[in-house]
Amino acid sequence: MCKIKIIRLLITTLISMISAESYCGPIAHPMTVTTQIDKNKFFGGEINVTFTENNLIPKFNKDSYSLKDIHTQLAISTNIPNDDSSRLIQHTITLTKNDSYCYRFNDVGNLVLIDEVEASYPYQSEMVNIFIDSYELDMNTPRTLPFNDMGKDYLQADYKFTLKFNRLPLNVNKCEGEIQVMVEFDL
Repeated sequence: MCKIKIIRLLITTLISMISAESYCGPIAHPMTVTTQIDKNKFFGGEINVTFTENNLIPKFNKDSYSLKDIHTQLAISTNIPNDDSSRLIQHTITLTKNDSYCYRFNDVGNLVLIDEVEASYPYQSEMVNIFIDSYELDMNTPRTLPFNDMGKDYLQADYKFTLKFNRLPLNVNKCEGEIQVMVEFDL
């Protein structure tokens, strides 16, 4: 009887060891996961970016042979609720275009573009510097800014937007330019 108990104990121990080993080994199965996100449906809210004036027309400064600085406001308004969950939302503003073109009359009275060689400096990309509050915007360099109008129900921001002009090319009769900023949100 004693022999049977020892054999039973030995068999039970072996079964326990085999069972324990069979559960210890990892089981791995490769699996591919893909996701498609429709950017148009990702955020259903509203974001508006506006300037106080739509067209900014600088005045000529005879003393410095440049244009006078322009000061306006840049407003960002959203319908994102201003609550604890939205405190981490940030936005960046990036200058994506800053082009200026100046023209002079040629000998027959037609307006012709003043090229940068004739102007003796790269005026087309350096005629105007853009500032938001006291921060200068550099081309294609994102600037992270806070929502600074927190007393409202929705996230909003108002910034001083300043255009500071450098000197104009000599003999200029007309200048025009285009500035483009992009606003991105980290939701």
